[in-house]
Amino acid sequence: VFTTVDFGKMSINLIEQAQKQNKNTFVAFNQEIVHIEKKDDIFILKTSNHQEYHAKSVVVNAGAHSLYLAHKMNLGMDKSCWPVAGSFYLTKQKLLNGKVYMVQNPKLPFAALHGDPDLLADMNTRFGPTALVIPKLERYHGLKSVPEFFEALKLDKTVLKVTFNMFKDATIRNY
Repeated sequence: VFTTVDFGKMSINLIEQAQKQNKNTFVAFNQEIVHIEKKDDIFILKTSNHQEYHAKSVVVNAGAHSLYLAHKMNLGMDKSCWPVAGSFYLTKQKLLNGKVYMVQNPKLPFAALHGDPDLLADMNTRFGPTALVIPKLERYHGLKSVPEFFEALKLDKTVLKVTFNMFKDATIRNY
């Protein structure tokens, strides 16, 4: 019994199941969406290679870019985001059979360090995540996403107040 999910395989299965429903289901991968807008009840998506898609509904699975793209659709305009990058350390052996978590600190939801077997690395154990607040949406792509970070941040008095309160709290700041 595994406690870890292979999200790639799960996604493929979800797509296959959706396509069996005899609905108009279209899935596109590895296309950079450069513009999304909503006209009436239809979303118009434009790609970097000049393709255009029209859809009644859109699933945006874009990691740190999700809020940025939601804002492009005029959704979640009252939301802001401070991206936190996390890394895992991978052992060269299987040390655990399932997930093992530290006790969660209520001030740091979803930040509990844990260990688990990595399905994609011969079940070798990984430990993490580390946490690093960074002012960009793509950690390993240079400075390209810094402007997008500031758009998604929606910097205003409320965001400044929340940021100040986070950094004045030693538990959060030192993490």
